[in-house]
Amino acid sequence: MIDEMQMTALETLEATRSNDADRFETAASEIVGLPEWALGMIRQLKDEANARTRELESARAALAAVESERAADRAQIDAAVGEIAALKPQAERAIVLETYIRDAVVARVDALPDVIRPLVPVYDDPLRTLDWLERSAAVLLKPIPPQMDAGARGHSKAARISEGEREIARKLGVSAEQYRAAKR
Repeated sequence: MIDEMQMTALETLEATRSNDADRFETAASEIVGLPEWALGMIRQLKDEANARTRELESARAALAAVESERAADRAQIDAAVGEIAALKPQAERAIVLETYIRDAVVARVDALPDVIRPLVPVYDDPLRTLDWLERSAAVLLKPIPPQMDAGARGHSKAARISEGEREIARKLGVSAEQYRAAKR
């Protein structure tokens, strides 16, 4: 890359070149009578000036290339910063969801009987473990025993009494309400 010192040298070279060109134009009429060694020296200086001009132009081209590269890099950095800013809330949400899923898996595994817990596979991804637990829930959970009291708890509806039951209640000497209460 071209730094400030090199830029100053390039500017000085350009200024010298313009001053030399002015001097050569004013002295062009005086060159005709110069000896061959002087003309050779002049040609050598012109060649040197042309070489420096080419160096200056190549340095300018290199500087322009570096500046365009820097501009492209800045554009890429700005685009990456914008993309990161857009993805940051999604990343935070993903972290929260993963934490929630991990906690749910731990709670589900803790709810299993101690004998079955070692059977649960350990995956790196908590979602896979949760999926396995969902698919295996029927096998892993304790079955609910059937109720053996056959409705002893009853319900709040009043028992119905048929006409035959009313007749039996009358023969026994009890009211229909007393018979209904005993029927429950």
